[in-house]
Amino acid sequence: MKISNETKVGALTAIAITLLVLGFNFLKGRSLFKTGHFLYAKYPDAKGLMVSNPVYVNGFQIG
Repeated sequence: MKISNETKVGALTAIAITLLVLGFNFLKGRSLFKTGHFLYAKYPDAKGLMVSNPVYVNGFQIG
């Protein structure tokens, strides 16, 4: 079975676009397979904060 030139070009284009998107996200430090966001906050005083205590930012529990 012979594969036409149009099919080869289409497959190569799809692979190239996929690699471009994955490479761009890799360089930005993102992953397509992980969900969630990292939030960073600075507190003037964190005395008494223990492991597994709830952490609030603007009244919302984030951790």
